[in-house]
Amino acid sequence: MKNNLLVTIIFFCFLCSACQNKKEKNIIKHLKYKIAMKKFDIERFNNKKGIENELSYVEDDTIVTLKRLAENNDYCEIKKSIKDNFIKKNVYDSKTHLLKSEGNLFYRFPIGKHNFYNENGVLTKEINYDEGYTFTVNDFISKVKQEYNIDLNTDVSNVNFGRSLSKNGRLPVYGISFKINDEKIRYIEINGINGEVVKDEIINSD
Repeated sequence: MKNNLLVTIIFFCFLCSACQNKKEKNIIKHLKYKIAMKKFDIERFNNKKGIENELSYVEDDTIVTLKRLAENNDYCEIKKSIKDNFIKKNVYDSKTHLLKSEGNLFYRFPIGKHNFYNENGVLTKEINYDEGYTFTVNDFISKVKQEYNIDLNTDVSNVNFGRSLSKNGRLPVYGISFKINDEKIRYIEINGINGEVVKDEIINSD
């Protein structure tokens, strides 16, 4: 049980600390004229939403989900290709319906540049979650598929993975864990700069 808890904590840190370990740049002085004009289609949402304040439909090869966020009543638009686990996420202001933030994720962790806008749609902040990762997400996906026979673009319900800085706070790493059998879990860390394996260990699952 202790080892299970340890693995869970490790990946909770991977998924959550990514948001805290990236440099935030105030770019309003340089991009003060960049304005997000895109608005949430509130009329379509209200006319077609279900009882749980959510609407889903397929557009070409993409699953589109529109919903209202419980924590702040903002609106959210999520687009996920049926071919992989890459996600485009837009959040819209609950009152003006203007774009509030936009960015991409791979499964649950943020990737690439995320933009943030004020209530008037003016760009105020940008975070680059790929900063420091010269070994890209696609490189990581390819390595895991080739060396461990795990396709992260399919069903990954039995696999945990994410990325963050190593414990010393200096090295960007990817982490992945998966069950070998009912008793053993394999945990691997991969260097986010050159793709080398920096940790590979077997943990008891009970």
